[in-house]
Amino acid sequence: MRVCKNCELYYAHCPQTKPLESSELSRLLHGGHYVEGLGQFKDAYIARSKIPEIIERAHKGGVVTTLLVYMMDKGLIDATVVTRATEVWRHIPM
Repeated sequence: MRVCKNCELYYAHCPQTKPLESSELSRLLHGGHYVEGLGQFKDAYIARSKIPEIIERAHKGGVVTTLLVYMMDKGLIDATVVTRATEVWRHIPM
């Protein structure tokens, strides 16, 4: 395995290198799944909020909003910066 000359991390784990394109090698090194164009991942999930008020206004499933509301309620965070979709691939910070 090659070592990155800049920070001495192994090539496969360095964020500055291109991902391994060999699905078999990637699976052996990291386990999980490999999808061409997406790369290596352990698991994938689909989720949706169970809070009706969030679902009504959510851009997708409201999961991020639900997690942020939970963290604010528990005092884990004081504030958050999010985006609002104005059109396809166009978002504004809020």
